[in-house]
Amino acid sequence: MWVEYESGLKLADGKSIFADEFQKYVDKRAKTISPVTLKAWQDSANVFKNYFKRAKINRINTAVISQYAHDYVDKHHATVSKSSTIAKRLSHMRNFFKSLDGKVIKGNPVPANALKMFFRQSDFSISQERYIFTPDELAKIRDLIISDLQTIDYIPNWIGRLAVLVESYTGMRVNELQALKFKNIIQIDNKWTFKINNSWSDYIKDFNGSLKARPKGYSRTLVPVPEGLIKLLRLFKTEQKEFL
Repeated sequence: MWVEYESGLKLADGKSIFADEFQKYVDKRAKTISPVTLKAWQDSANVFKNYFKRAKINRINTAVISQYAHDYVDKHHATVSKSSTIAKRLSHMRNFFKSLDGKVIKGNPVPANALKMFFRQSDFSISQERYIFTPDELAKIRDLIISDLQTIDYIPNWIGRLAVLVESYTGMRVNELQALKFKNIIQIDNKWTFKINNSWSDYIKDFNGSLKARPKGYSRTLVPVPEGLIKLLRLFKTEQKEFL
């Protein structure tokens, strides 16, 4: 213990209530993360309060965390995967303990590959299958959309098709696409593209005012797009104005 004390470990802080300290950790981060991310962290804080109750930090070891993970999955009949809720809970917990490592505790009780350590391979759910379009298939989809737009008079029915068309060329996130404005269209070196700096949040039902995990004011220039796409967007702008 004396060696631990001399190395800078604050052993007394290990007697603090884990759930209370985790909540303080979340509160400190509240102003630096998005509302959606904050909600996820707060959900973890609420779950930890309910499960660990008054357990102290120095009593939370790898075995205890493993038992928590299994109890959570069993109770909620949850799946086990990298994108699962329990994966997020363990990630939040690991980040919290990382801030204490070398200060209050010796080593992080949440292993880097917690899921693989805590669960058997048979416990994992099968990853969702994804289909990747070939360039030829993608070209046919674009041609079909452009053909549709030439016959559709009701302007609101253009929106979804244009969204897919823009997405097929840029690959931007859906919440970024929802925040796209005509002023985001720019030309660089005689090539057309988009410069984006905002995104939509389904959680707050409003714009974030920034891109995901980026400070306000940060912008990103996307890959070049065909001039034909820009002409369609300009036509849509004119038709939309008349419709409104």
